[in-house]
Amino acid sequence: MKDQKQPDHLSTAELAEAIRQLSEADWVRLRKVAQRFARPDVSADELIQEAFARGLAGSRRCPRAVSVVRFLAEAMRSIAHGEQERSSARSGKGLVDAESLELTEASPVDSSATPEAALLDAEGYQQIMSALRELFADDETAWNLIEGLDADLSRSEICELLEIDETTYNSKRRTIRRRIEKRFPKGWKS
Repeated sequence: MKDQKQPDHLSTAELAEAIRQLSEADWVRLRKVAQRFARPDVSADELIQEAFARGLAGSRRCPRAVSVVRFLAEAMRSIAHGEQERSSARSGKGLVDAESLELTEASPVDSSATPEAALLDAEGYQQIMSALRELFADDETAWNLIEGLDADLSRSEICELLEIDETTYNSKRRTIRRRIEKRFPKGWKS
């Protein structure tokens, strides 16, 4: 009799049980990720609920090799991306480049700044993040680490979310720094 191989993805029942087993720290991480990708047209709570709903409905499947927290975080990023594309299409501005979705997040700006200054700050942020996304297109772990740092996640939260150890974290940070220094030896110029 042949051994029955386990499917590559969690069943909806297994995913439901894994969600029930999330620790308080897991919930904190999920909330931070949801807040990072929230938009005016989709709140952080809606992102979390939609990620759960899609996973439990089976329209998104969690690979066994991926932690449930990472799966849900990636689902939220994808959902936010889809909402951004729909919003851009409705507004007649065209679709946002798939590679730059996470780059459309504007950094917090001084509320006393003029609208023009705020727009320039947001555009500068987008240009920098777009250049970084292009620079690390071949290294998903490095890019995810950059996104984690941008979302103000701690070292331990990033390590757990990306399922890497401290050594890998430190190595990726050095890789990121060296690649940026090589690409922009005189600093960022727009």
